[in-house]
Amino acid sequence: MSHLCSPNLCTACGACINACPFKAIEWRENSFAEQLPFINNSLCKDCGACDRVCPQLVEMQGNLPVQSYACWQKSADDLAKSASGGAARALGQAVIEKGGIVFGCSFSEGRNHHKAVTTMDGLDDFSGSKYVWSDVEYCYRNVREWLRKQENRPALFIGTPCQVDGLKHFLGELCDSPALFTADLICHGTPPPSYIKDFLKNTEGDEPERLVCRDRSGGALHGILKNGREFHYSGGFDCSMYLQAFVRGITYRERCYSCRYAMPRRVGDVTLGDYWRISRNHLPANAPEILSVVYVNTEHGRNLLDLAGRWLECYSVPLYEAVVSKSNMVHPQERPAARQMFLKLLPSKGFTESIRQILHSSSVSGGGLKGRLRDLAKNAAKLVCQLTYSLFFRFDSHEVRRKGNGKIVRITTGDEAALCNDYGLFFQYYAMKAILEERGYQVYRQDRLLKKKGSAWDNGGKWMKTLPLVDYLKEIIGLLRHQSSGSHRLHRLFRKSYSRLMSSFFEYCKEPADICIIGGDMVFHTRSEALDAFMDKIAVDGRGIAFAASGNWGSCATDALWQLRAREVFPLFKAMSVRGEKGVEICQKLIVVPVFKSIDPILLLTRKDYDHILPEEHIWKGKTMLCQMDSMDNFKTMMADAWSGLAGRLSAELKLTGRAFTDNCPKSLQNHVFLPSPEDYLRAVRDADFVVTDSLQGVAFAVLFEKQFVCVCKDANVEMIQDTLKSIDISDHILLTANAESIFSLLKKEIDWPVICSKVEAWRLDTLKWLEDACKR
Repeated sequence: MSHLCSPNLCTACGACINACPFKAIEWRENSFAEQLPFINNSLCKDCGACDRVCPQLVEMQGNLPVQSYACWQKSADDLAKSASGGAARALGQAVIEKGGIVFGCSFSEGRNHHKAVTTMDGLDDFSGSKYVWSDVEYCYRNVREWLRKQENRPALFIGTPCQVDGLKHFLGELCDSPALFTADLICHGTPPPSYIKDFLKNTEGDEPERLVCRDRSGGALHGILKNGREFHYSGGFDCSMYLQAFVRGITYRERCYSCRYAMPRRVGDVTLGDYWRISRNHLPANAPEILSVVYVNTEHGRNLLDLAGRWLECYSVPLYEAVVSKSNMVHPQERPAARQMFLKLLPSKGFTESIRQILHSSSVSGGGLKGRLRDLAKNAAKLVCQLTYSLFFRFDSHEVRRKGNGKIVRITTGDEAALCNDYGLFFQYYAMKAILEERGYQVYRQDRLLKKKGSAWDNGGKWMKTLPLVDYLKEIIGLLRHQSSGSHRLHRLFRKSYSRLMSSFFEYCKEPADICIIGGDMVFHTRSEALDAFMDKIAVDGRGIAFAASGNWGSCATDALWQLRAREVFPLFKAMSVRGEKGVEICQKLIVVPVFKSIDPILLLTRKDYDHILPEEHIWKGKTMLCQMDSMDNFKTMMADAWSGLAGRLSAELKLTGRAFTDNCPKSLQNHVFLPSPEDYLRAVRDADFVVTDSLQGVAFAVLFEKQFVCVCKDANVEMIQDTLKSIDISDHILLTANAESIFSLLKKEIDWPVICSKVEAWRLDTLKWLEDACKR
């Protein structure tokens, strides 16, 4: 029997209604006035057409944008008719000039619906935003008929992404017609039409005949009532309760809060939206205040935008910035707390009274004395945190000055909190700095304070106003509430080691660096402030190098936002290395610079280099099994007492270290927890007899110090660990599903260290040669 998708998934795109040949499907409202398709079983012939065209029953297909533009109408008259820059109007003009047809949304005849126009004047019906769900009626059928009969005349369909996807599924193979252009909108959500009708009936005395929810004033509700009287609300989005509720995200369809189209991959040939919240640095001074943003998603979309060049002024803007600046291009609208109260009040109170109560409720809106006092307390705590850390670090910064003709290298590895709590990141930076200084470079670390050009706080960390305050405020509060908290102790130990091994905690340089290196995982964090700072501060003639960048390649391959960022950033590097064959393959598709498969920076140094910084005295008194785990999930592959039993079978004492045991260690094992400084962590690996770990740095140091080891890992890190061990022919020491017996067997298995070490040394020398060459490019 034919069936429709679940009401929780339905977007009311109308594909099923258009597809049904027997008109057995019609719209019906649920208790919250949302339109849902309903099958009349007396008319249904069980043909399955509705199942075949429903886009919610199959995986969504879309394209990443390839370019983004700030656009506005060249004609002042056309611009005045538009809510933003008039991009949709210009695309329609281009299609109609070619003898085509445009399908768009029009609030007319008392309802918001899709219709077709074939004249320039007809485009006026589509002008202005309508923050109301639009019924596509039988537009999909009309598009199909046009494409079949008018093969050489173009058709443009403009709608929400779910409507565009519904059209494509309805058309089937016909959606690939060269005559069809599609434009999807950056959609926040679609309130049911009964809401605006209820609001105007309660405030103006009648329902709307025609309606526009926003014009170029930035937010105004105006139109004509059914009785012929005009109405107008001006003053931005606060001008009416209806727009306030829309902006706060209270009134959308329930499906909108989990919308799968609110992502960088788009279903239309182009995507249209308002240019709000995107930087205007790339625009000419005479650009209008209110603009459109257009994302080109396909080559077909590029052709459409080119056709509109007669009417539209276009300026290219950075794609990643344009995408992440529009929240609904990244994720769906967050379901606000007021939504639940709205749904509770709506059936009995109606829309207008429900929204009135919600907007005037301090408990929901966050207003009132309680809310103001809470904000005041937050600001006071933030200020105290700023001043405390400002004074604490003021005397712990160091300016790097050029010596003679020596070259300066700036390294970005991540944020301060990560550097001071992560063994791997700490020693990656230590190794990079040591290797480069050995070759005559002056090296300093750029922290994420150095983010904004020309900022009054751009002083290398002497003052902490721009620190990520949340992390440090959390630390202060935690220190007061939990004096024995391991994380705070660990933080202090890390900082002590940092100061001793890598000079002052904050380093800065007033001169442009000759070479800029970004390491660790920062290239693969799409919203990394460290990466933004790195790109902002790179010298015009400096060499940008990405070294040993690692990541979860499986997610990178499917992460649309990461791919957008990578396409923009990767070509800016003079040289790039990654860990992993899969990483090399993915990155080579995005950039023309050869991608080198490098060894982890930790392994750039030899055992002798690390022995040089460690005291000879052993840290353990007897035989020891060191279990270093960063993920408690990996540790819990066995019961807690099984670890003690395993150590007993090896006649060794159990020691536990790593982030997994910082604060949440099982009580039965707390006596085994060891929270070392970086130097003592190295001594712990050096002097242990057996090492069990889930981290790449644990594996790296176990190999360097030639320890019997096992990697127990089932999380994202396993990919890069597998690749590293595969490269040196020791991948059989990874366990994805571990038990005490399998760990015991591997720890007792002999390792041919001369062969392994020779492979590590060869890979190390190749990487060093690559790095030396990269610094000279």
